[in-house]
Amino acid sequence: MMRIVTFIVFAFMLVAQSAQAQLDKSNKPLLKIGLTAGLNLAQMRVGSADMKQYAEKPRPGFQVGPTLAFYKPSGIGFDLSALYDQRGAQASYDSKVNVKYQTVQVPLNIRYGVNLGNMIAPYIFVGPQFAFNVGRKERYLATGIGRSTGHTMIRKWEAQSTAVSMNFGIGLLAMDKVQARFCYNLQLTKNGWFSQYDTVTGVTAKMYVGRLNSFQVAVTYFFN
Repeated sequence: MMRIVTFIVFAFMLVAQSAQAQLDKSNKPLLKIGLTAGLNLAQMRVGSADMKQYAEKPRPGFQVGPTLAFYKPSGIGFDLSALYDQRGAQASYDSKVNVKYQTVQVPLNIRYGVNLGNMIAPYIFVGPQFAFNVGRKERYLATGIGRSTGHTMIRKWEAQSTAVSMNFGIGLLAMDKVQARFCYNLQLTKNGWFSQYDTVTGVTAKMYVGRLNSFQVAVTYFFN
């Protein structure tokens, strides 16, 4: 994973230097490369009280990775990131029973900022975010005996390979170097399934969709 992050950071720096040379004739920093780090607190949404018990409590997570931003302190811009993201939830009755969702998240946010005295620039942003699973696909949650079959049954979480969500948030840019943001990440597609596996027949029944919406706080430091 560190090799992947290092490669992405290096690639973003090359793009930023090349593009800034073309777009920034006045030497005013419009295109920037930086590093983002933050925390997220996810809440599992699932349409079954029976399954919700396995992921009812929010579990703190984090995100980190490179960010490329093109903006004007006053006006419209965008930012693009590639973030390693870890989020999840835990069972209401046992913290060792949990759902963990590890992905590379690629948000593309459209932003609008207002410059206040060349020192700080508050902004709002919105945009889609694309997730690619890089962690374990399955996590076992509980084992029991089926009521109708008498077979040993395993309940588990199966993570989706990809997912799509939407960001809504506000931020503050200081001296064109540091930005802080607060974001709500709303899932548009499922993050995975709660399913049940019959150890005798080998059949897995997908039962309920799970979505991990998340509140996020992050800080970005721009190198250029």
